[in-house]
Amino acid sequence: MQRATDWLSDPRTRIVAGWLVAIALAVTAALIVRGSTPTGSFGATDSQTYLSVAQNLTEGRGLTSSFTNEYDGVVPVDAVARSGRQALLLWPPLYPAALAAGTLVGSDPDHTTAPLGALGAAATALLALRLVQRLTGSVVLSAAIVVLYLANIWSVLLFATVSSEVLYVPLLLAATLALVRALDAPSVWRLTAYAALAAATALTRYTGASLVLAGAVALAIWLPLPARRRWIAVGATTAAATIPLAVWTLWSRAGTSGRNRSIGWYDKGDDVRAFLALPTEWVLPPEDLSGARGWVLGALLVVAAVVAAVGWVTTARRAATDPAASGFVDAEARAVRAAGPVLAVVLAHAAFVIGSGFLLDVTLPLDQRMMMPVVALLAGLVVGGIAWPLRRDVSRPSRWIAATVLVALLAVGTTQLWEVSDRYIIGRDLPGVTGPRAPDDTLAAFEVIPDDALVFANAPTAMYAVTRRGSITLPHQSFPMSAAENPDYAAELADLGQLAREREVWFVWYIPTSAITDYMAPEADMLAALPLELVASAPEVRIYRSVPDAAAP
Repeated sequence: MQRATDWLSDPRTRIVAGWLVAIALAVTAALIVRGSTPTGSFGATDSQTYLSVAQNLTEGRGLTSSFTNEYDGVVPVDAVARSGRQALLLWPPLYPAALAAGTLVGSDPDHTTAPLGALGAAATALLALRLVQRLTGSVVLSAAIVVLYLANIWSVLLFATVSSEVLYVPLLLAATLALVRALDAPSVWRLTAYAALAAATALTRYTGASLVLAGAVALAIWLPLPARRRWIAVGATTAAATIPLAVWTLWSRAGTSGRNRSIGWYDKGDDVRAFLALPTEWVLPPEDLSGARGWVLGALLVVAAVVAAVGWVTTARRAATDPAASGFVDAEARAVRAAGPVLAVVLAHAAFVIGSGFLLDVTLPLDQRMMMPVVALLAGLVVGGIAWPLRRDVSRPSRWIAATVLVALLAVGTTQLWEVSDRYIIGRDLPGVTGPRAPDDTLAAFEVIPDDALVFANAPTAMYAVTRRGSITLPHQSFPMSAAENPDYAAELADLGQLAREREVWFVWYIPTSAITDYMAPEADMLAALPLELVASAPEVRIYRSVPDAAAP
């Protein structure tokens, strides 16, 4: 018995066990996601932009989109010159570039989505366990948190969707882990690895800029170097992480029109409240006890912040009295030290998402995807905070009771979510991008449009999903998700009418998406302002062609 106990307490055994558990979770996560996407990953609205950019890359048209996105804010007649090559304005380019990279092994972007999602889930499981283990000091607790994170229906759907979070989440975790290790033992190689991963994170989603900011703060406060060397390291690392995103932003906007407009303002209060309540879905049933969500979230954030503060104070006092602790060589001190930068990443992520929604004059739906990247870190901070900073003052049974209560609460929320949503995963009911997209009569109606035609549509993303054909968005009578009217609506409609009188132009109204495109010019306005004739129709679509003045009878 004693020999078995010694074997289990051997640090080398714990390291091997940690890696084995991480690999097992990674393989399981990949199989779950891959098994739920037999016809490719689920394609949402944003997904079509990523797929379109990836397709343009494979066809040699660069980092551009085949269609003008509804949220690009490009005036329709100005988009004519960029038809089929619309600049990518909404997001950085790394995720569509990863989809296009599938062609290197003979896979087109549509068929690359599912394996890339499975790989993203696997990398997330492995990296999350290694990082959360630094916070909790326990392989068992870390595995429990990661299992609950990946078992949650929203997490699985995240990796089963054509979404940049598939790449963003593992990159965020890898960069955070690299940051923590650089603080343990700074070196040029470790700081370079962190800067490269942070730059890649920001090139996947703009929210990655919050990681760069959090990293700069963490390095400035906790990097164990003399002041002058520390500030040089902070400046060089932050610049290296920032420059790629800055270059991309300047380059992507260099060729766009000066008439590009902001999309409009709308009330974000409800979105912010829903965004902040998302972590409570692991604790409370999704439709019940809604009044308690604020209290639960507040308790999670307060516990994480207080525990981190107590841990820093406790560690500082021990460092002053215990020379062995001052170098942060023991597991407890390393875990406490990791809590600082991880908490900075969590808070910066939330602040960036919420702040940009209010400070920028653009729409920014704060859905569950925005919070998913840091939920595992938040749970790890809470459990790790309970387990480590008070280690010498709290008995082991008390720590395990507290951690077990949190894990049990997380399991309740996860179970409730699966009760209402498990058909998407277990039943494999996700409509993948390589599966059926539209009825035959709808596809037949679209076939009347010539391959080289200039097409305007009320829903270019939906049209691309059905036909893989590029198009230009119609004028906006109001701004998306906003009550604000477009003051240039009449002028844009008149300009489009002039274009339709000079050359043949095609117009598409795709009926299933009318509910989400009510801010577009309605069909009645277009028929009144433009010389149009109906060419083809089906229950889901109506297609018109303009009659230029030279062709009029």
